[in-house]
Amino acid sequence: MSLSFFEAVLLDALVRGGGREALILADIEGVRAGLSEQGARRVGRDYEVEPISVASGVFHPKLSALVADGECHLLVGSGNLTFNGWGGNLEVVEHLHPGFAADAIDDAASFFELLALADNIRHGAADHCQAVANDLRRSTRGRARNGDMR
Repeated sequence: MSLSFFEAVLLDALVRGGGREALILADIEGVRAGLSEQGARRVGRDYEVEPISVASGVFHPKLSALVADGECHLLVGSGNLTFNGWGGNLEVVEHLHPGFAADAIDDAASFFELLALADNIRHGAADHCQAVANDLRRSTRGRARNGDMR
């Protein structure tokens, strides 16, 4: 994870787009590495970073939930939160929207709900995870579901 990348590229775009809250959930080593970067100066002021500890293995999903009133975009891909992960490497990202992928967004909501409650995962962002789950579920209300995209 590169917080200097996040600040230089993504955070500014989020702010210009009207974003009010940004939270990064990452494994402990990723947080440690990101916080040691010289270019990361806005963490704790303009966005939050929460380390995630799992009982075995590493917390490694690459998922971005961009939610606003009445709008939701979910990005799921292979790229890490780095300059190369978003532009230098050959990576893939799927852009999902409730208009055609309500089932997949509901699945992501379940992921965040479980992340908030699971006994084998430790972090201090349970309320944030539940709020994201609620926002995702709200975005799919009244949307058609066909089970094609999960």
